[in-house]
Amino acid sequence: MAGEKAGTARDVARLVDGVALRRRCATSTAQRLLAGAGRLSLVAYREEPQRELAVLAHGMTDVGAWLVVLGSEGTPTAAEGDEADVRLQIDQFGAQADVRVQVASLHALGRVHMLSPDAAHHALTEHALSDELVAAAAAPFARVAMVQSDSVLVHAREDVEKLPWDQVAQPGAWPLGIDEWSALDTAAALAPEVVARLMEELAHGVRRGILGRTLPAPRELDGSVEQMLLDVDAEGCTWLVREGDQVRAVLIAFDQPVTDAAGFEAALRAWCVQVA
Repeated sequence: MAGEKAGTARDVARLVDGVALRRRCATSTAQRLLAGAGRLSLVAYREEPQRELAVLAHGMTDVGAWLVVLGSEGTPTAAEGDEADVRLQIDQFGAQADVRVQVASLHALGRVHMLSPDAAHHALTEHALSDELVAAAAAPFARVAMVQSDSVLVHAREDVEKLPWDQVAQPGAWPLGIDEWSALDTAAALAPEVVARLMEELAHGVRRGILGRTLPAPRELDGSVEQMLLDVDAEGCTWLVREGDQVRAVLIAFDQPVTDAAGFEAALRAWCVQVA
């Protein structure tokens, strides 16, 4: 990108005041992943370290309890109330299904606690949950469990942040589910020249954001594609940008974090006005 000096993602981000931004982005990403985004892998590493549990869905309640719905084949312990040590990983990939680009991942060690039918019913009916999690819990032989940890590691945009569990196990993550797909469609409709101008300002240090380091371009990426939207977050939008035979992830930060569709659309309009 024009005007950028060579360096690591952390070096470049520091030039545009990215230290605090990276941590906020990592927090927002972790909250979304725990709330139901991405693919969750759970392994009861003390009992069956070579086998993943059968995860049907996961999500966060409105009081910050993290619930996981397991298939009957995947429960680590048969008795309700029992606990098991687990290793968890949630992987998030870019919006374009034909180009497999990992946007972020979350890693942690924790404990899974199998809920009794009464406790599961209470959690599912008394607290706000995603439709996907409620539907999965209604499947035949599904088991509901609660998972807790002390901290998580978040890998995103070539950076790693360690965050306390209490900071990321929070309700209200945005966007999720249909809101996420709607936001992706809206951001993808931005004029290419607007996105290019935003990235130019970021590279020159006059706009906040994060420049990832360059990597070899995915083989499946069309050679004519110069930029591809990967993700929409409360803190900003992330694109994959081609530079010759290499690519980099670029996050353009909003002026202020957004919490709903109206705020998101207002943030995009502000971008268009600012670069006009």
